[in-house]
Amino acid sequence: MGKGRGRLVVKACIAAAVFLAAGLTLAGCAKKETEEVFALPPRRGAIQLDFTPKSHVFEKGMAEKCTYEHHSGQVSFMAVGDNLIHSGIYTYGLNYNNGDFNYLYDGIRDYSQSADIAIINHETMLVADPGEISGYPAFGTPLAVGDAVVNAGFDVVSCATNHCMDKGGYAANVTRQFYRDRGITCIGIQAYDEPDYIPYWIVEKNGLRIAFFNYTYGTNGYPIPDDYPNMVHTLDDEWQVRADLAAGAADSDIQIVCVHMGNEYDFEPNDYQNYWLQIFMEYGVDVVLGSHPHVLQPYGIIQGEGGKQMLVYYSLGNFVSCQTEEACQIGGMALFTIRKDGRGTRVIAYDRMKTRTVQEGLYYYHTILSEV
Repeated sequence: MGKGRGRLVVKACIAAAVFLAAGLTLAGCAKKETEEVFALPPRRGAIQLDFTPKSHVFEKGMAEKCTYEHHSGQVSFMAVGDNLIHSGIYTYGLNYNNGDFNYLYDGIRDYSQSADIAIINHETMLVADPGEISGYPAFGTPLAVGDAVVNAGFDVVSCATNHCMDKGGYAANVTRQFYRDRGITCIGIQAYDEPDYIPYWIVEKNGLRIAFFNYTYGTNGYPIPDDYPNMVHTLDDEWQVRADLAAGAADSDIQIVCVHMGNEYDFEPNDYQNYWLQIFMEYGVDVVLGSHPHVLQPYGIIQGEGGKQMLVYYSLGNFVSCQTEEACQIGGMALFTIRKDGRGTRVIAYDRMKTRTVQEGLYYYHTILSEV
C-alpha cells in the first residue's frame, strides 16, 4: 500500500473539479454569507433516506440509563461530532483548572466508556509547544485536551478536517504521534515517520475487523507538506478513495467512513455530500459519520441495490465549541450496533441523542446531554 497520491494525469482534472466543488474558505468556523457552488452533480438518482430510527435499544435519557450488550460477532459504537477547541475553552482549562480538561467529557463519559468503540472528530490539532496554542482561525490545541480524550474512553479519533493543517505538518505530526503512542486509533492523518500511504486503519473487536476511513474536503488553503504528501487524507483524488474503499472492504468485516464535508450552518445535505455517499454505497460501506457543518443534519438508512443498507449521519454538529448560535451549541451523539452472522453484516440498532455545549461564566464551556 506504499504508494503516493498522484497516479494518473486524468486525476488532476477530477481533483480540480472537486476543489471547486468543495468551495474552500479560510474561515472554517465563521459563518459564510454565500452558498457554495458544486461542480460535481450526483451521478445517480436522489438518495432516499428513512429518518426513523429502527430501534430504541439505546434509551433516550440520562447517561445512567445507558446499557450495552457485548457479544462476539457484534460491535456497539458511540460517536460524537466536532471537538472544536476555541480560545475560551483552553483559557479556562489552562488558567483556571490547573491544565485539566477532563471536565469537558464528563457529561457523556458513561457512553464513551461503555461502547465497544467510541469515536470523536478531533477538529483541531494538538501542539506540544505552548507558544503554538491558539484559537480561531488557525487552531493549536493543548496536549492536555488529548489526555482528556484518552481518559474519556475514546478509541478512535478522526483528524482529517479543514483545520488539520492550521499549523502545517507540525501539529498533525504531534497529534498522530500523541494518540498512536497511547494506543488510540488516530485516522485521517499520518506522521512524519509514516511516508507510505495508509489507506485505512483496522480495529479488531469482538472477533470482527473494522476498517476506518477518514477524509476531508480540504484544508482551508493551507498546503499539505510537499515532503509528506500522504499526511492528510482528502477527497481530492476520487480514484484513490475508490481504491481505498475496495481494499478496505476486502480486508475487513465492517467499513466505517468518517468524512469532513458539507455547507457550514446548513441543516440539509448538499449535492457534494450525496455524490460521495453514493460512492461509499457502491463499495459497501456500512456507516458514514459526517462532520464540518457545525449543526445537526439528518440521519438514517440509505437503501441501496440488492438490499444493501448504509447508515448515514450526515453531520453530528459540534460536540464542544465556543460557537454561540443555538444551532451550533446542539450536537449529536450517534449510537449504533453492527452484527455479522449468517445473514451478513448489518446495522441492527441505531439512534441519535442530542448533546449541548453549555457556557457557565466567561470561559467555562462543557458538554451535557440535552433533551432539546
